[in-house]
This record gives sequence, structure tokens and C-alpha cells, in this order.
Amino acid sequence: MKLPGFFLIFFHLVQVARGEEELKAIIQELRANFDQLEGYQATYESKTETGKTATLRQGDDYESGWAYTISELRDSDGTPLGRQETWSTGGDQYLVKSGEEFYQFNGILRLIEQVQQFTRVLKLDPSLPKFNRFSSSHLTSTHVFFGILVSSRGPAWLTNIERLVSATDKEVTLDWGELGNITVDRQSGLLTSQTIKVKEGVREMKLTKWVKNPGKEPIAALMKLDLEKAVLSGDAGTVMVTPMLYQSYQALIHKIDEDPEFGDTLEETLPKTEDQLVSFLHQQPLSEERKKRIISMMATVDKIGADLEKSATKQGQNPDRRQLLSNANLAKKIAKKIAHGSAKDIKESTRNACLETALGERLKAKGAIEEKARLLIEDAILAAYFRTEFEKAILLYLRN
Repeated sequence: MKLPGFFLIFFHLVQVARGEEELKAIIQELRANFDQLEGYQATYESKTETGKTATLRQGDDYESGWAYTISELRDSDGTPLGRQETWSTGGDQYLVKSGEEFYQFNGILRLIEQVQQFTRVLKLDPSLPKFNRFSSSHLTSTHVFFGILVSSRGPAWLTNIERLVSATDKEVTLDWGELGNITVDRQSGLLTSQTIKVKEGVREMKLTKWVKNPGKEPIAALMKLDLEKAVLSGDAGTVMVTPMLYQSYQALIHKIDEDPEFGDTLEETLPKTEDQLVSFLHQQPLSEERKKRIISMMATVDKIGADLEKSATKQGQNPDRRQLLSNANLAKKIAKKIAHGSAKDIKESTRNACLETALGERLKAKGAIEEKARLLIEDAILAAYFRTEFEKAILLYLRN
């Protein structure tokens, strides 16, 4: 008997809904089990499609805040190609060493507090779990990612999962989209393997050993770096704020999916966070392309200054345009007006490039409710992004 088309569609939608609910429940279970670890140390062996191999070590102690990732890359014949390390020493420090380059960033605790205030205004607290430092190593289609992230969403490998592939009592296999398939130990929530198919072959990594809850001392004992040789490179925000913004907004989208009525307040809530978002975006390092764009705004700033002078002169005043632009409130008002106008009239390619710079990657949405929220969030980010650039242009104008 041939079933009616509408019944087949309904049956498909029901199956999809059940699959999404099962995936959501499993992710929650894995995160809860991972959180119960309180810390761990793990070693992965990775092999690329070109035959290069890497040993990836990572570890966390959540109580003290100590965390690390160590990557050692070798050629196909075993020749060492390099060693890279990242460290959080439990306080305010974040350390990065690659070859002879060794950098120290300060301000992790301050950045965490900033993000917590930001998420409170977005009404994500207390629905967000506590922010923790998570070490993470995984493959992409072209390279190895490793580093220490500050997140409320748990480890990187339990975020942005597209679907459940299979599940047993011992392990779960998940589709991580462009990052391939991963397996996760069901009892610990720990990543045990990852496989990505690429044109040249297969990239894969596997867990070879791990230790549960080692505590601070075994982790701290691994660090052999001489802190006096580190180059102080400013705030931790320059390397951490971008992924933290992405995680916060992605969590916001997921919350709206679970509570559609909360999404109705988004247009009212987002403008309240603009100043905080601009503060975050000011911490991001500038690419050469953005520097050129900011310099190109100088003529516009000068014209605005000239218009302000004319207006002041008509009122019987005789100020210099630099004095006028030095007024922080006036400069903010001008930058905000220009930025909001610019954000409404940009090409799609420019929109994509700016959002990827601001967030590291584009936000993901499933279904109409999440998609509507994503577009509202992206519009708010773009307005803050252009405002950040114009504020930098005003500061550059005043310095020159």
C-alpha cells in the first residue's frame, strides 16, 4: 500500500524531532559526566593524510585553574618539526610558546568577569553553567587546533554537534560537521577519537592514555618554561575574547530555541549590550586589512570635525575640531550613528568577512526561530563592529 505524501512528511518530521531530542539528551549526559571529572590529563596520537604524526597532550584542574596543551609534530620519517605549548597557570596568566617565540598574556580573570556581566545583560545567567578553562586539541581539515578556551558550554568537542551517529553503553559516535566524526567515552565525556575525510585521504587522532582528576601538582610539574623569558603581550582578551563571544551568542541562540518567548525580547535586549560588545571588539587584534580601512576613515572624521566647527561657530563659539572630537560622549554618538548606517548597507561578502572576524566563525541556526535570532544577533554585532572601527579612526585622527 502506498502511503499518502503528507503522512510520509509527518513521519519524517516526527523522526527528526525524536533524533534531535535524543542528541540533546546525550550531549547533556556527556557534559554532566565530563564536569564530574574535576580535571584530567590525556594524550592523543594524530596522523595526517600526508603521513605526519603529532603527539597532543592536554590537561585541566578546574579547582586551581591550571590547564595546558602541548603539541609535538614529526615528519613521516620521525624528524621533529616543532613543539608548541599553551598554559593557564591558575591565576591571571595565559602563556603561549611556539618554537623560540614565547608570549605572556594577563587578564583572564578580568575577562571572565566581563563575559559574566555581558551574559547577565543578555539574560543568559543563571541558565549558563560556570565558566571554566578547558584545554582542547582537535583536527580541522587542514591543521591541528590546540589551545585553552574559557567557556560555559563545556569542552569544544561537545559543541556544535550536528547529529547522533550511534550510541552504546560505552561510547557515542557524533557527527561534528566539517570536523568529521568523533567518538566520546560515555562515562567520562572525554573525546576518544576523531576522523576527517579529506581529498588526500584521512586525518585522524586517537586517545592513547588518560588520567582522571590528577590535581594541580602533577600538571604544574609539567611546565618547564622560564617565565622571565616570556614577552608580555597585553590582555588575554586579544587571544580569548573572540571564541568567548562566539560561545555566548551561540548559547543565546540555543536558549531561544528552547524558550521561543525569550526570543521575542531579543530586539529590546541586544541594544543594551552594545557598549559591552564594543569594549570586547576593541580588544581584538587588528588585521592589516582593518588597519587600512580605519586609516581610510580619517577623511570622513576630518569632514565631521569641520561640520562641527561650523555649527559651533554659528552658535558664537570658536572651538577647534580636535577639541570637539575629544569629547568622549560626542565621539561615541557620532560613531554610533555612522556605524548603524553602515551596517544596514553592506555587501554580503563584506558582511560574512566582518562576522567571521568578530566571532571567528559564523553562528549556526536550526529552524526558523533560531534563524530569526541569528540574523538579529548578527545585525547587532555588525553595528558594534563598525562602531569599533570608527571609534579607532577618531582616536587615530586625534593622535595625528
